[in-house]
Order: sequence, then C-alpha cells, then structure tokens
Amino acid sequence: MGLLQADWIDNVKLRAAYGQANNVPAYGSKFTALSIFQYCRKPGVLVNSQEGQPNIEPERQEEFERGPTSAC
Repeated sequence: MGLLQADWIDNVKLRAAYGQANNVPAYGSKFTALSIFQYCRKPGVLVNSQEGQPNIEPERQEEFERGPTSAC
C-alpha cells in the first residue's frame, strides 16, 4: 500500500488564505476644516483647532493563513 493510497489522506486537506483590506482616513483628518459662523449677523469663517495631517495615507492590512484541516 503506497502513501497516496492510504485512507487517512482523504481526511486531511491543506488550507491557505490571503487577504488585504484598507481603510480611508476619517473625514476631516487630512485637511484642516473651516467652520461657518455668524457674528453680529455677518457671516464669517473659523479655522478648526484640530489641524489636519496632509501626509496621512490609507491604512492597509494584510493577512495570510495556512494550515491543515481535517474532515470530521
């Protein structure tokens, strides 16, 4: 009886998975936002106190899984 003809080989399978996901920066985190306001019934603009980060890039995540699985 050869190795490839053994009964246990039917119950063991190799498994591999690879995935990538990304996420864009939150709204307002890339540029400094302006807020509209009124003062004495005249329109104006305020600069937000939270400064934006122009060099921010999307987040990227990678995952690789491997291993045996057995059929029960």
